Amino acid sequence: MSTKYVDLGAGYFLTDGSNSLEQDVCDANSSRPDVFYGPEAWNGGVGPASSRRLLFIESVAAADFMAACTAYDCSDGTPYPPTPEFWPAKATVLAAGHAGGLGPVDQKVFQSEDEFNAAIRDLTKAMPRKLWAGTSSSARMEAAIFRYSTHPADAAGGSILH
Repeated sequence: MSTKYVDLGAGYFLTDGSNSLEQDVCDANSSRPDVFYGPEAWNGGVGPASSRRLLFIESVAAADFMAACTAYDCSDGTPYPPTPEFWPAKATVLAAGHAGGLGPVDQKVFQSEDEFNAAIRDLTKAMPRKLWAGTSSSARMEAAIFRYSTHPADAAGGSILH
């Protein structure tokens, strides 16, 4: 469930990713959304109903952490590997992000969220200003009901809501 929303300009925003070691930059104005937000997103407040994922930023410690979790054996009494700090993190720009002007940050490592946000805002400040229409929790619930009624495969294949 998405709770984090950081406006990056041009309708782009930073939000939590699919796990604690990943965050996403999405386009709230996309006509081809691939992420849909349910009524609990944005802590039940106003936020985008859908977006298109443009890039993800992942902790540089993520691969080592996942390997340690995979190798973990609770039978020897070793404590479970602690979740590492998120920063520093590396950006990976997706095709939609390249098309949306975010290519210059692809594969760059950022030491902090402030540094990352500043880099994205440097790119978006030259882009046309785009405002998105925020939606309420109840409007996102109606959108989800409609989406699942018209696209039953989405409901059968697991949740697409964040």
